[in-house]
Amino acid sequence: MHPFSKLFKVNWLAIAAATVAGFFIGFLWYALLFDAMWMDLTGITPEMIEGTSMAMTMGISILVTFIAAWGLAVLIGKAPSASNGMMTGVFVSLFFVATMLAQNYVYSLNPLGLWLVDAGFIVVMFAVMGAVIGMMKKPM
Repeated sequence: MHPFSKLFKVNWLAIAAATVAGFFIGFLWYALLFDAMWMDLTGITPEMIEGTSMAMTMGISILVTFIAAWGLAVLIGKAPSASNGMMTGVFVSLFFVATMLAQNYVYSLNPLGLWLVDAGFIVVMFAVMGAVIGMMKKPM
């Protein structure tokens, strides 16, 4: 079987729901829970944010969250469960994404605290997206 044959045999409704959940977690994480810490660690000011296109920023964020949810759905498969999906999300985020992010942060001379905020977000987001995908079994 070709490795890409499962790419389009996914539950698109589950991917859409996981995308919304992941985007919402991003809002909670960066706008409510860790906004001041993240801004302090990055050196980004509210004035700098005002000069950006929020439509472009949000659009890119939704797109990459959708792509991540799609990838998780392919990995989780057809007959998952919420716990299986969550564990797949945690596994992928910890062993692949957070580790490579750490490598990037070390070479970029970013502070450990910034990695903890950003990697923490990724682990929580992937866990929730995986759970959402896992609980929405593909209709037969």
